[in-house]
Amino acid sequence: MSFDEYGIFEKETINENRKYLDLFEQSLIDAGLTNKTIRKHMNNIDLFLNEFLLYYEPLKMQDGCSVIDDYLGDWFIRKIMWASKDSINSNCASLKKFYKLMLDKGYIKNEEYNVLLLTIKKEKQTWINCVEVFDDGDDDWFMMF
Repeated sequence: MSFDEYGIFEKETINENRKYLDLFEQSLIDAGLTNKTIRKHMNNIDLFLNEFLLYYEPLKMQDGCSVIDDYLGDWFIRKIMWASKDSINSNCASLKKFYKLMLDKGYIKNEEYNVLLLTIKKEKQTWINCVEVFDDGDDDWFMMF
């Protein structure tokens, strides 16, 4: 993909993501969550969709379920200065809520959602361990994989 093609893809994808984010926000409001909780979920999902998924090989929202380990087990830990045990847990909750809505609305398949759930179940403690080691300044944190 050329630089110009990437720019077009990125712009189109961010516009498409706005639709998903608006839908997600409305579902959180409808669920009666506090404004603070809504903002946290929205910030988590916006970062995932509009930063991470477009960072390396640009990906669409529908591809997100298969790259959760890359996100929370590597990119998030290295690139986000507030990465912590709590932020890993918060992101897991946000991603599960978001992709459950995407499943319910027919934007992703059940198999994709199940991959997300299984990855989070299997890897969450590893991600937490990694972020704690990384925060301690251990240069060998990535050897934990």
